[in-house]
Amino acid sequence: MNYLIKIIFFLIIIIPNIILANENKIIFKVNDKIYSAIDFQNRIKFLKTINSLNIDSVNEKDLIYDYFSSAVFYERAQNSKYLINILNKETIKIYEELVSKNQISNVLSEDIVKHNIKHDLARKIVLEDILNNYQ
Repeated sequence: MNYLIKIIFFLIIIIPNIILANENKIIFKVNDKIYSAIDFQNRIKFLKTINSLNIDSVNEKDLIYDYFSSAVFYERAQNSKYLINILNKETIKIYEELVSKNQISNVLSEDIVKHNIKHDLARKIVLEDILNNYQ
């Protein structure tokens, strides 16, 4: 009987922890900020919801690279008060547009949507800022 209890304990406690550890592995770091597999899955859900794209046909490495580059630009925008103010204002504006058009599914929370909008906008804003400084 004790042996059976130990096996059940192992199955209930240990196995789910191993599964969760694999689901939340670190994909990459930018400025000591960790981006995990869960963040990446949320990114994919966001892209599927907002763009209505068939993400399944896109190579996973390309999606990771896209997420990484957006994170790099986001970190760059974080270093500028001017850029972060623009980023925050535009994020709210775009989020409200998406809500009014019913483009956001119930699968995604407001925080996840805003987080991904900020990452995509940061890439646009930083590149525009760089190009404007060269003119």
